[in-house]
Amino acid sequence: MEETGPDLAWVEYSYLGQYIRFFSKRGIPTVYASHNAQAYLDYLWWKTEGGVARKIVTLPVILLNYLHERLFFPEADRFLCISEIDMEYYGSFVSSRKMGLLPNFYIETDIEGVEGFSPPHEYICMVGSMNSFQNYEGALFLLRDIWPLIKARHAGLHLYLVGKLPPQDSYRYRELRRLADGLPRVVLTGEVDDAIPYVKGALATLVPVMHGSGTRTKIIESAACRTPVVSTSVGAEGLPFSDGESIMIADDPVMFAEKTGELLSSGDLRARIAAEAFDVFRKDLGYEVNKNRIEQIVEDLAGAGSR
Repeated sequence: MEETGPDLAWVEYSYLGQYIRFFSKRGIPTVYASHNAQAYLDYLWWKTEGGVARKIVTLPVILLNYLHERLFFPEADRFLCISEIDMEYYGSFVSSRKMGLLPNFYIETDIEGVEGFSPPHEYICMVGSMNSFQNYEGALFLLRDIWPLIKARHAGLHLYLVGKLPPQDSYRYRELRRLADGLPRVVLTGEVDDAIPYVKGALATLVPVMHGSGTRTKIIESAACRTPVVSTSVGAEGLPFSDGESIMIADDPVMFAEKTGELLSSGDLRARIAAEAFDVFRKDLGYEVNKNRIEQIVEDLAGAGSR
């Protein structure tokens, strides 16, 4: 959460909706920027929780977040979503005249001087916190159904799962570790200081997520790094990339493995997909274009004055 100046408050993060009312009571216009449909994600996570007792304990948290969104979010002067899909979700209880689209974006200068990771073998990677519901389920899908098909055709290729792991005393950690240890050439890095070197050094980034909202920042980072991406349809939702041109899309594990294999087998294809994705990134998902969007939002609110 931050104040952009004495006349405007910009609030981010799903659990801070109560601050909208705090600023409104002081006559300060408020922009609320939602990174994803958090209550919906929490519900999906709750459905996969193991054991009835665990579901009972966590249900009040899910309900509170659901009510939190509906009680506070409609009070914002401007409500921003990062994808049209999220706008549909929030549109059921936030006025359409308040809503706007501000996609995730990345400041490309942050990665220009970063060296790519260069182990003594080629690799592909999946990047993200494996402790989050959608990434954990995606990692299971990758390890169980996709990687066995890829590794059979590409001897020596490694798979890196880059990101924070679930707590070591959890069943999720044990399942990830069991799968990784039972498969050849799979590396669980755990939490890293910076994932960009891994993305830059990879032949391709995989985004095998089957659940989620918002948009996948790691696809945007990969585009900025000129690393081609293979993603599910859900993983690429809300992003302006086109299948076969600036990204590879597949939902079936066999097709996902085949499209990954196409990239691995052709340096020219990897270069073409990466170049097209980078052009999309600069046009729609880079800093300059989105800085202008933010400035316009602020100017519009300032012009309208406080309510």
